[in-house]
Amino acid sequence: FRRPDDFAEFGFVVARFEARSSDNRGRTTLDSVYKQLGVTEIDDLAAGVRALHDRSWLDPARVGVFGTSYGGTASALLLMRHPDLFKAAVSNSPVTDWRLYDTAYTERYLGLPEDAPEAYEQGSVINQVDNLEGDLMLYFGTSDDNVHPKNALQLIAALDEAGKSYDVQVGPDRGHTSLPRTRMMEFFIEKLVINPARGD
Repeated sequence: FRRPDDFAEFGFVVARFEARSSDNRGRTTLDSVYKQLGVTEIDDLAAGVRALHDRSWLDPARVGVFGTSYGGTASALLLMRHPDLFKAAVSNSPVTDWRLYDTAYTERYLGLPEDAPEAYEQGSVINQVDNLEGDLMLYFGTSDDNVHPKNALQLIAALDEAGKSYDVQVGPDRGHTSLPRTRMMEFFIEKLVINPARGD
């Protein structure tokens, strides 16, 4: 259980889901993510949202997602892998290409890049940009010493090359952080409440 979320004050339903990559679920469950990082757990989270579609208090046409660090990676992947479910995402300090992240973490799930290139490719946010349909806010700090800013810059280059629209906010001299909460609320209110349907 958590304290009430301030997003609820604006009429948003706030839901949290755990995927097979969550802690303390045992080796067999965790093995389902091996060489599937960025796929298995993302599809689990999408299934959680899909399970809420028959609830009267949820509008399936106005679903957003946000997260920081791995949560930022998951948010971007959810928006791109499941554009039918997610309409807006705030991706804070995300790993966009697993080749750019700590080997102690990445190789535990994906193996060596030269041994499993397809695992690195399928879990990369950068390789999903063609699927972007919703609204994406990307945030990164220029002094991030955990997820190097090169992750965000390569994603920006890929989005530009694909001709996609998106928002970026930069934290000058900030580290591994996220968009200020009030700015994140503004983004979701604009994209999901004031202007919920792009092109309508």
